[in-house]
Amino acid sequence: MISLDRCNPYLRVAMIQNHLTEGCEPRIPFDHRVFFIYEGRGVIWLNGEERPLEPSSLIFLGIRDSYYFKGSFRAAVLNFDMTMACCERKDAICPVPARQYDASLVFDQTAVEGLDVPAVFIADAQTREFVDQLVSIYIRGEANSAARCSAYLKLLLSDILTQKPEIKHDRAQLARQLLCYIKDNLATLEGNRALGEHFGYHPVYLAKLFREQTGKTLHAAITEERLRVASRLLTYTNDSVEEIALRAGFPSRNHFCTAFKHAFGCTPLTYRGKYRLGLE
Repeated sequence: MISLDRCNPYLRVAMIQNHLTEGCEPRIPFDHRVFFIYEGRGVIWLNGEERPLEPSSLIFLGIRDSYYFKGSFRAAVLNFDMTMACCERKDAICPVPARQYDASLVFDQTAVEGLDVPAVFIADAQTREFVDQLVSIYIRGEANSAARCSAYLKLLLSDILTQKPEIKHDRAQLARQLLCYIKDNLATLEGNRALGEHFGYHPVYLAKLFREQTGKTLHAAITEERLRVASRLLTYTNDSVEEIALRAGFPSRNHFCTAFKHAFGCTPLTYRGKYRLGLE
């Protein structure tokens, strides 16, 4: 992590989207992003929490923040890195669903102090001016446009750092976000270490916080959610036990059957025989 005065940002893309794409599931970007809402009202689903949006809303996102929009918006979109380390990679990568996210494709991991968490707030006229200038300079592509974009982007980041509301560490909210992330990434979740990497905290700290807030371990919560999904698949689909184990995130059929019998007192096939809904 670096301080803002050492930041030399690289603007990869700047554009105006007249119809910002509305999503139906969380997606994760491979570089930092700023959205400035010119027109429209709705919400952004950000790391498990909905935030209202209206004209002049500014959204600042990091490389591990999951999001999607609900509503119709006209907005400026900026994709950028905090340094020039990957300036040779000029083509942006579209955000992908969490299950498809490949951390090795991230452009630049560098974060700036005070801008290491997402922010949503109503921006002032000066911020809009910085955004407008960035889009205009980028689109014109004149001589020295990369250097000018970097300078204006640093001004914008300074403005965001000044205006954004102070983010207080809400332990209960973080526990809720953990649970949402578990549900959204069940099939590919690799355990506490992956959770720590996504949320930016040590996995031991996350495990302790989650137990304090929910009364159960992360491992128990993950297993419980996997069994819930598996029981529904047994009831509502014709998928084989092997397929269900995979979809629910169990490493093997044996692991799945052992955990299922411990929780439900019967094997998956016996459970299906009792509760199956007559699918052919």
